[in-house]
Amino acid sequence: METMMACWKTLIGTRLRARSFSAQKTEVAIGVAALNRLLSVARPHSVRKQVKSV
Repeated sequence: METMMACWKTLIGTRLRARSFSAQKTEVAIGVAALNRLLSVARPHSVRKQVKSV
């Protein structure tokens, strides 16, 4: 969680720039979408190897 907050503060900033609450919600939604996209790209895709028993 701490790593995600560091990524958030690096990419989006330490505070919201929008003034109205609805604009703040939109700003947060855009930031979350950006972080989720970055995570999906950086996450390794591992596949378990099937071990055949003899």
